[in-house]
Amino acid sequence: MEFRTISTCTTETVKGVHRFEIFNYSLQNMESDSFIRSGIFHVGGFDWSLLYYPEDDDSMGCIGVFLELMTKYGEAWARFNVCLINQESGQAKLLFSQSDEPHLFKATGSPTMGADKCMKMTDIELTPGFIMNDCLVIECAVSVMFEPKVSKTRALCDIEVPPSNILLDFATLLDDPEGADVTFKVGEEIFRAHKVVLAARSPVFKAQFYGPMKEKMMKDIIVPDMQPAVFQVLLHFIYTDSVPRKDRLNDDENKHLMMHLLKAGDRYGLERLKIMCESFLAMNLDVETVSDTLRLADCHGCKKLKEACMNFMIPPDRMDDVVESIGYQQLKRRYPSLAIEVWERRNRIRIE
Repeated sequence: MEFRTISTCTTETVKGVHRFEIFNYSLQNMESDSFIRSGIFHVGGFDWSLLYYPEDDDSMGCIGVFLELMTKYGEAWARFNVCLINQESGQAKLLFSQSDEPHLFKATGSPTMGADKCMKMTDIELTPGFIMNDCLVIECAVSVMFEPKVSKTRALCDIEVPPSNILLDFATLLDDPEGADVTFKVGEEIFRAHKVVLAARSPVFKAQFYGPMKEKMMKDIIVPDMQPAVFQVLLHFIYTDSVPRKDRLNDDENKHLMMHLLKAGDRYGLERLKIMCESFLAMNLDVETVSDTLRLADCHGCKKLKEACMNFMIPPDRMDDVVESIGYQQLKRRYPSLAIEVWERRNRIRIE
């Protein structure tokens, strides 16, 4: 029998995406060879910024984009691409790409990489969605590569271990009433579950089933103030650590579900579920629902979601549309202190 060994070479890659929103675009009075620099963002332990060059005589009516390494004396191998975001469809139009081979950025020699003739300004202005409310949105995705690492040589085993199927087993357990020892009534619907699974995942259920009041707990539990569809997704998450896809729901219905699911996650101490809902809502903010999302974030201590709502609302052009929405009118009547906080944030940024 031959003895086989193996070693591996891997290259660590750290990825990051920065979105650059340019407001009051039409008011930008740019001189030749000048540019707009984004805020500094961090990827792979390095500082970066995006440079946007408006059209001028030398660019033949085209815009330009460049990525610049800002870290003093830094050197980094990186791949990147820069896209123009269609704000209606969410689709990205590639402006420049350095993704085939990594480029060496050297702060003391060649810190920038990009192109000065990426897309004609007339094409941008004539395409619906690229400029909305006098705002242009650019995204830059950066992948920083580090030195390859070679592992120690080890014995090669030919026995392939199958992937874990524990989540599939637990999903099957949820659908199988056998062994279920607790029943929930949510609205007009009945759900069966297993106390030990619920207690292992939720500190609230653990206290209900195995805490000091366990002797007084009934086998049948009525869940007030929750929709059956939300409780069904809640149970699915408890058993599988995932939220099922709802392809049949439209965007508004998905947002509505995630808002209620965030409340449920907070109610039962499911922090990961709560954060998943926060992330979804923060990535899908719009003028009509941002006020409701802000109120939800404030009520349930979701600091990052609240910050995302504030940042979405305060740009002047967008704020005008937010103020006219039904959600904001309700926020102003029912939660005036929160509405005042929004305006204070807006005024503070204008002063700065």
